[in-house]
Amino acid sequence: MAIGLFGLFLVCLSIQVAVWLRIYRRPADITDVPLSNPKISVIIAAKNEAHQIKECIERVLDQDYPDFELIVVDDHSTDETLDVLHQMSAVDPRISVLSHDGKPGKKKALAKAIEAATGIWIATIDADCVPISKYWLISMIRSHQHADTIVGYGPYAAERGLLNKLIRYEAWLICRQYMGMLRLNKTYMGVGRNLLYKKEAYHRVGGYATHEHLLSGDDDLLIRDMVQEGMTVYAQYAPESWTVSVPKHSWAEYYQQKSRHVSTAISYERSVQWILAMISFSLIGLYVALGCNMLTAFGASCLGMLWLRSLIMWHLSRDMLREHLHRDVWAWIPLLDFILAVFYISLSFTLFIKPKEW
Repeated sequence: MAIGLFGLFLVCLSIQVAVWLRIYRRPADITDVPLSNPKISVIIAAKNEAHQIKECIERVLDQDYPDFELIVVDDHSTDETLDVLHQMSAVDPRISVLSHDGKPGKKKALAKAIEAATGIWIATIDADCVPISKYWLISMIRSHQHADTIVGYGPYAAERGLLNKLIRYEAWLICRQYMGMLRLNKTYMGVGRNLLYKKEAYHRVGGYATHEHLLSGDDDLLIRDMVQEGMTVYAQYAPESWTVSVPKHSWAEYYQQKSRHVSTAISYERSVQWILAMISFSLIGLYVALGCNMLTAFGASCLGMLWLRSLIMWHLSRDMLREHLHRDVWAWIPLLDFILAVFYISLSFTLFIKPKEW
């Protein structure tokens, strides 16, 4: 029995170390100089965002890019969102405001805006999100001569508290995961709060037609369809390309957000599902096996090997120390890693629950 538990620990540990070495390595920044500056249509889908959308719009309009438009589509807001949008569009002609009058839903709202877009490229950002610099668009478009889609990183704003550190750590980890999987030719997702793709590519896959019935997936399932059509996806990690979002402020809100995201995973390509399941369950199994081994003669050895894994994690994430949004998270990685394993256990039950709102 003790040998079996120790063996389980070693298997889970080996998988986790391999994942960190192969997948979670820092992505390369795209530094190509664009051959041209094609027109970009920046699209925001907003629902009850009157208290925060103004900052998002102002930061988008401040972009140092020669040719772009901003389309904001209101999806049945019940607050003053539409009034704020009309006031801002009256001042700046680059802003177009649409009202989605059909069946509520983010995908339908986005689809309406995309149809109205006049740009060659579509850039999506969320209403509670702001570009970290005025070079967001130029940084994201740098590889447009080679790609159909460019996935970026959308970290969360730094605030006090353990929950905020966990949210920022997991967002960082997920980014490393989907960019690392892209490097291994297993592209499966991006984040809609920082995504750039050709309008022609969107139409080539029929837009959201294959997953319109799902509440989520306007970003990752769209990328899935593009990859299945043989389109090229690039990743841009350069800090000037980041867009920063407002984090959740309670565990209940965060749990609801993550459960909505998990519900999309069952629509990924089967091989991707297996890899993601292996990553998650090996993390859970690592700590379960550690706890069991603490009652055996192998306990000290397991703790020592877990510490060595922590050193590897610290080493591979040392770039955090140069990034102000992550700097305070770095020292907490071992604890956040454990909390994430516990969180994933509870989150696994949401696979059987249908999300109710976007």
